[in-house]
Amino acid sequence: MEKRLIVVSNIFSEFKFNNQNILSLRHAAHRWGADFLELTSNRPISKLSNLNPLSQTRLRMMIDFTDYDKVLILDPDTIINTKSPNIFNELTPEYDLAVVMDGNPGRFENYDFKGNHVDPFVARPGMELFKNHILNFDESTYINNYFNNGVFLYRPKKIYSHTIKMINVMFENPEFVDGVNQTMFIHQNLTNAWFIFSDINIKKLDNTWNWIAPDINLEFDMFLGEMKPNIYHFCGTDMSKERLETYDRWR
Repeated sequence: MEKRLIVVSNIFSEFKFNNQNILSLRHAAHRWGADFLELTSNRPISKLSNLNPLSQTRLRMMIDFTDYDKVLILDPDTIINTKSPNIFNELTPEYDLAVVMDGNPGRFENYDFKGNHVDPFVARPGMELFKNHILNFDESTYINNYFNNGVFLYRPKKIYSHTIKMINVMFENPEFVDGVNQTMFIHQNLTNAWFIFSDINIKKLDNTWNWIAPDINLEFDMFLGEMKPNIYHFCGTDMSKERLETYDRWR
């Protein structure tokens, strides 16, 4: 029988912000036949002790769970609709990783996907590092395939060796780690750059699986009404966390 795991990474220190999201994740794990793990502390990698703790933890999570067939890593500001289908079934045999393109492509009518799906402020930091250390890195390919790490469904045995290689490259190039530590969003950017230019088979999920922070002006009625997307991602801002604290329409 397939072994599945849901991991919520580094839950908020103010636990009130997790009241609804943890309940929704536990409910989903039960429905989907998955184990559930809450990470309340960082997971260091001795080889990369100089790397910032959050990035160490994210890399460690991609090599720690090889006794599972499929693992779903979720940000602590996500909430799962109780009516959503089983996301583990989305990772079909021909794929190693399933993610959602960043920026909710297609969320609005006439939405300019190519022009707007990636915020340069988020995606571009680290670009020079990637050009220097990742074989065949191409900026256009990277931007056009850039995904959000907040919902990250993968086969641990398939991506293990790729992640170990990424860790070794960082270990062997201290200037890479120095640059990573100075860069916001680096664990997401690094994962994008590394896997997009590997032989990992990536499936692009529909954005209902990672609907990034409903726009309170353009999506006000949808946000206050019945929850429609499978997973809301409240994106970590103070206002989003306040919404997350009381959002119970996932039930």
